[in-house]
Amino acid sequence: MENLKEIEALNIQGEQAEVSHRWLRWQKSFRRYYIASGLNKKGKEVQSNTFLHLIGEDAADIYETFTFKQEGDEKEDKDDIDTIIAKYESLFNPQKRITYL
Repeated sequence: MENLKEIEALNIQGEQAEVSHRWLRWQKSFRRYYIASGLNKKGKEVQSNTFLHLIGEDAADIYETFTFKQEGDEKEDKDDIDTIIAKYESLFNPQKRITYL
């Protein structure tokens, strides 16, 4: 789709709860863009670089700090879109601990 509008960059400034909320909304927008633009039919390198372009410079800089397992059964591909999203998910939307009294 040539007339498809790019999504806005993710704003990662502010409180964790705000960033988490914005991340969830941004991720939904990206998933729609991923399908509507035909990005899902492109190679992994194109997908990952498009993701990093769309997420914005501040959030893309964080990608450079991620480590990807290179050995064993759980080897991670740095260009796999699901792996990249999971890394951001664990950062921006960490599991919440519930304490029972």
